[in-house]
Formats: sequence, C-alpha cells, structure tokens
Amino acid sequence: MPKKAHKSYSGGTVALQTADKTKLVCQPQQPHNLSMAPNRVILLTAPPNKGKSSTALQICARSAPFHKVFVLHGTPGTCEYDCIDHEVLHTCPPPQYWKDQSREAKGKPQCIIIDDYGISDGVSKEEKKNIEMLVRTVASHLGYLVLITAHSHTNVPAKWRRCCTTHVTWPPADRTSWRYLANGMNLSPNQLIAAFNECKRSPLGKHSFVLYEMDPPKGRPPCRIDGDKALDIDAFG
Repeated sequence: MPKKAHKSYSGGTVALQTADKTKLVCQPQQPHNLSMAPNRVILLTAPPNKGKSSTALQICARSAPFHKVFVLHGTPGTCEYDCIDHEVLHTCPPPQYWKDQSREAKGKPQCIIIDDYGISDGVSKEEKKNIEMLVRTVASHLGYLVLITAHSHTNVPAKWRRCCTTHVTWPPADRTSWRYLANGMNLSPNQLIAAFNECKRSPLGKHSFVLYEMDPPKGRPPCRIDGDKALDIDAFG
C-alpha cells in the first residue's frame, strides 16, 4: 500500500493593529535626538548630582507637546520641576486613573516622571503594583511617556526594568557593577565599556551619559553619547 502523501501547508502571520493602539502617537514629536515618542518607558540611572533630573527635563521638553505632565517625586517640597507645568502626585494612582486621564486627553500624548521615588522604602504593595501596571501596560496602551530616575539599576525592580525601552546611564564609580548594568541595558560588557570610554572624552565631563534606545525611529542610531553623538556599538559586540 503506497504511503499517503503529506499535505502541503502554507500561510503565516499578518500584521494586526489592535483597537487601543490605532490612535497612538508612534513617532517623536520633534526632530531632536532627545525627543521620544509616547508609549515608552525610559530609565535614567546615576549617583546624585550627575544630571538625571536635568536630562529627564530635557527629554520631556523635547518630547512635547503633552496634554499633561505628572510628577511623582521622592522628595517632598522639591522645586526641580517647577520650570515646567505639571501636576504633582503623592502616590502612584491605579490604572483606572490613567485611563480616565487618557480619555480626557482625547488621544494627545502625556508624560509621567517618577523621580528618585522611594521604590524600596515606605511604598505599599498596592502602589508597587500600580507602578508595575503603569510601566507594563498603561504606557504602551494609553499614550504615556514614562521617565523613571533612580540612583542605580538595583534600586528599580526587575519587573519594571524589563519594560524599559530606553536606558540613560552615567558611568558608575564601582566598575564591578558594569557587567550587571550592561546586562540590564541589553548590551554586552564590551559595548558598555566602549560607551563609557567615549564619555571620558566628552566636554560634559562627569555629566556625560550613555543613551541606548532599543527601537529608535528610522535614521536615528540606537546608542548615543550625551543623547547626540552616535556610537556604533556593533563594532564592540
């Protein structure tokens, strides 16, 4: 008895645009290397006085216009963000709050800055869950650009770091942490070391930083020193 011939299969996936993303802004709103599209989470990490908040402000300004800017800050009474119009948050609201704000914005982008917030100390489980939902789902589905600043990668829970699409970091004094930091940024240690060596040659001095954008817009290099100078990290892979 002859063997049965195997059926021939064909076909594959097709691109589908889900309903909650059809009206989202997908491109940076300004032709500038620090302009970021909404629906992204950016993590800025460095010791104090390196320029995290200043850089977060510049990214916010270059990514505008926004319907609203919200700031959740770990230092009560701070005036770091008084140079921009913003709404102060004392705790991170649940996802429904962001959904209501998005409805009010009628599709316009919005920005949320979480600056040096006490991620480990004094934050309830419920609020940690709210921030996790913010970076995991709210940002990508409701048109928010989220900027998180922290003193180090280890201050930020792994679940949140995995949602970050862009990393901005200053060279840590402790070189033993560079390998761990590179892994958290989706870079190899050699790539990050090469980037930090470029920072040493920057006119910004101790304020020089590495920006790595995992999915940059067309024509923009993913790794940039001080957000501007392109570095071909593939040459150091």
